[in-house]
Parts: sequence; C-alpha cells; structure tokens
Amino acid sequence: MSSTTENGAVDLDAEIAKREEERESRSRARETAKKQRRLEALELEAKCEEEHGERGVDWDMVDAGKGPFVVLKRGPAGIFRKWKLTLEKGKDQKNEEATLDFVTAQVAHPPRDEFKQLAGQFYGLWEDCAKKLRDMHSAKEDETAGKA
Repeated sequence: MSSTTENGAVDLDAEIAKREEERESRSRARETAKKQRRLEALELEAKCEEEHGERGVDWDMVDAGKGPFVVLKRGPAGIFRKWKLTLEKGKDQKNEEATLDFVTAQVAHPPRDEFKQLAGQFYGLWEDCAKKLRDMHSAKEDETAGKA
C-alpha cells in the first residue's frame, strides 16, 4: 500500500521511510534469530561436554543450517575400520549406503529417524557428518598408534 497525498499522488518520502523501516524490522528479526541459534548451540555444547566428554575428540557437532544441530558421538574403532574397507573396495552406491550407515550409527542428536529426514533435506549434511567422524576416528587412531 502506497502513501498518497490529498490529490492522489504517491508521497515518495513517506513510502521510502515506510519501506526502510520494514527492511530494518526484517534485519532485526534475522539478527535475533542468529543470536537465538548461537545460544542454542552453546547450550547444546555444554550439555554434550558434560554427557560425552571433550568436543572434537569424543563427540562433535554439525550445524545443519536452518534445521537442528547434529551431535555425533565417536563410536567404536571397528565401525570406522569397516567403513574405510567398504570405501576402498565398494562402488558408488555401496559407498553412499555405507557412509549413511556409518554416520547414522553415531548420531547422538537428533533422534536417528529425524537425522535421516534431515540428511534428505539438507544437501551435504551426511557428508559433513562423515568428515567430522573421520577426523575424530583418525585422530584417535593416531593417538593410539603413538602410544604403541
């Protein structure tokens, strides 16, 4: 709706002021949403450190963007070795299935069924999760090999 003067002409100054205020309002709403998301991440991080141990070693978190955060808890070494072997000898379809299974088995949050839906909605999510898990497992293998 445009602001008009008595003779029906558009009051450009009033219209510009109105549109700028609307833009500012949207900007404030986006900024508030970003702060709420950051607070959610910090609260989840504190909870996970208490429950699972050190971030980046025992667990890590992936930001799905607009969806929930995904918390990954590093599983047993055998699951990592099995996944690596599958990737070495598998075909593309088998690798995708193996990677999704590898990741899903180590999802601590959200519930696994919800994660599978998210993985279908957010492009690259399960690949990002697989990279985080690979890094955690590789670091643990390196640490263990260094002690042997």
